[in-house]
Amino acid sequence: MRGKPFPESLDNLPCTKAEAKAAGAYFFFTRELCSRGHLAPRVTAHGSCVECKRERGRETYDRYRADYKAKALAQRDPVKSRESAERYREENPERIRKTARKWYEKNREARRRYARELYQKNREEISLKRRASYAVNPEPILEMNRTWREQNKAKVKIKDSIKSHRRRAAEGEFTQADLDAIRKAQKDKCAYCRAKLRGCGHLDHIKAVSRGGSNWPRNLQWLCAPCNMKKHDKSPEDFARSLGRLI
Repeated sequence: MRGKPFPESLDNLPCTKAEAKAAGAYFFFTRELCSRGHLAPRVTAHGSCVECKRERGRETYDRYRADYKAKALAQRDPVKSRESAERYREENPERIRKTARKWYEKNREARRRYARELYQKNREEISLKRRASYAVNPEPILEMNRTWREQNKAKVKIKDSIKSHRRRAAEGEFTQADLDAIRKAQKDKCAYCRAKLRGCGHLDHIKAVSRGGSNWPRNLQWLCAPCNMKKHDKSPEDFARSLGRLI
């Protein structure tokens, strides 16, 4: 079959092997099912069904491929493989980055969807790790936030405008002295996880403005970035319940 063009029309093929040999045709078509149930042409030289021959070829290929993989895995030295991979990464950093960028551009939406699904599935664990990391070394996270705000000024402007409008519409007011007093009362620690804020942190409305909360100092608290992002606009009861502090 290799190198032989497959007939476009089966109606013009000889019906028997003898007729095909007499006509010098490479295929013949009996119009009957083969032993495997294929209605397909047959090869004149040996009478085999074309589809059966293809199936046997695929089965042989899959079998040899599985055997080759099994032998390769059995002979593989994990230490040498790891060393070889590390050596390749050290010698070809630009090639690896280029391949990664190319793959990411091709699979951007799928990668983002996978990241969102992974975050939703492991939300609690990721939040705990972020809080622990922020408590030990907050500067990288703050720098990442600053970089994002710098690169997404339009989005930041819209979000800040919405927040500002809601806060202006809410009743009550506070001063810098009020904020300093709240920070001092909290000992400059997150109100929930008690991580050290070191003079930073996010100002949070205990009852969210979007849920009718006020701007009075009694409705304000300081949170670390992970806790504030996790709390979002949840009520204090719902957030405490999500942390396992309420039943």
